[in-house]
Amino acid sequence: MRTTALVVEHLAIGIQATIWILLFLFSFWNYDWLFSLAPFHQILFLLLAFAIAYPLGISIDEFSDTLLNCWSERIRIKHLPENGRNTFNLLVALKDPSTSQYFQYLRGRIRMSRSTAVNALFTTIGAVIFTKQRLDNIFGASLMSAIIWEIAVGAVIISLSLFTWWRVSNTFRKRVRQGYDAVQLSRTQDMDSSTQNPSRSVKRAKTRPHAP
Repeated sequence: MRTTALVVEHLAIGIQATIWILLFLFSFWNYDWLFSLAPFHQILFLLLAFAIAYPLGISIDEFSDTLLNCWSERIRIKHLPENGRNTFNLLVALKDPSTSQYFQYLRGRIRMSRSTAVNALFTTIGAVIFTKQRLDNIFGASLMSAIIWEIAVGAVIISLSLFTWWRVSNTFRKRVRQGYDAVQLSRTQDMDSSTQNPSRSVKRAKTRPHAP
């Protein structure tokens, strides 16, 4: 189930990236041929775009992760300064499927928000270039107003995406820290219980069968 969600996320990211790539391409190359294609060939073109979108989404995901890695490390150190405290080790210690699903859900939100911020940046740049190159005759005197609106909308989407990424990343690290605290508390309670009731440990040892 989670694998399907991951594929959908990468596909959505790839479709976002395909939009700004086409904007860049059509800004400098004629795209009238696309509308003159037969419906069957237009469908093939769309299928090709979808086929490229998935691996493109993976690349954008990795690129956005690398781009925001510095901020991500600061968030991690803020909540998890100790070495070795990562999500994988926590999930191994907890062995709880519901907790694993919750962390995967948060990871999906982090992935989508950071990739959307990167795609929105390139889409805004591509839209401005496309408007300047191809829509000059359409907008005429209001060309600058259209470009300003594109920049404003792009800035809002980028800001919201980065803010969402920052909030969810902090929530993710807080939950990991709380998970480690819960594991440590459980171990401390078990040790205290064994210390206060040593007779139970002795009885358990006596009841164990001796090796021949």
